Formats: sequence, C-alpha cells, structure tokens
Amino acid sequence: MTEVAPRIGKWTVTTDGDVILSGTNCPQCGETVFPAHTICVRCGSPDTHEALLRGPAKLRSFTIVHQLPSGFPSPLVIGYGEFEGRTQVLAPIVDVTRDQLIEGRPLALTVGVTRTGENGEEFVTYQFTPIEPWGPDDTLSARASSQETGHA
Repeated sequence: MTEVAPRIGKWTVTTDGDVILSGTNCPQCGETVFPAHTICVRCGSPDTHEALLRGPAKLRSFTIVHQLPSGFPSPLVIGYGEFEGRTQVLAPIVDVTRDQLIEGRPLALTVGVTRTGENGEEFVTYQFTPIEPWGPDDTLSARASSQETGHA
C-alpha cells in the first residue's frame, strides 16, 4: 500500500489501486465518520476505533462550482458520496457530465490531481468517479425521455 500524506483525512492506495479512507467508528452509538476523530462526533465518547471506508459509494448530493481560486479546474463538481452504513464523504467528482449526476448513482473512489499550485506542484487527493455502466436510464435526459413517453 502507498501511504499518502493528505491535507484532509488519512487515506491509502493499495497495490491493486483501491482507495481506502481511514475514518473512525464509535462502538457506543455506531457512528462512523471521515475524517477520523479522537472523540465521537455524535455522542462524545472517547472510545473510537479505526474504520476503513472503501467504495462503492452512492451519490447523495452535489454542486458545480464555477468561481474557483487559481489552480483549480473550472467548473469543479463536488459531491457527497454515501458509503454502506450511511457515512457521507465530500470529494470532487471527476469524469462526469451534468447529465450523469443522479442521486443514488454508484461512485468509485479514485485518486487524482485536485489543483495545481503556482509553482506547478500538483495536489493529489481522493475523488469520486461514476461507475459505468449504471443502467439504461443512467442520464437525466434518458430519465426525462422515459417519463415523457410513460416508460419509467
């Protein structure tokens, strides 16, 4: 595994290329969060344990940002992916069109450049990318078309 010195949270990449996020789980109330915390964000218990989050996640919400600081690609899609057990993680969503941004869409965890610094340094982080194929109605246009013709 490759250990990455991240700016937000701890994550690793396996030799197979799988991205694993390192969060925490509280045995008292069952809450799992990323990034990791030393105390439970839900019940305040100091008894937390490492919880590893792996894809796939499901898209829960997103926004498209057009006004960004220097070095970021524009537009930038950012969204919440929900992992099994309801843990939500905010990350850029790459290789996606607006038409493919549908709540519930499966997302894979990947790694990529989030921004480039003024000196050319690339900032690498975990990202989401849609899992393909998702189904015959995997775009908003296809769903709208099937609703207009009465096929859902």
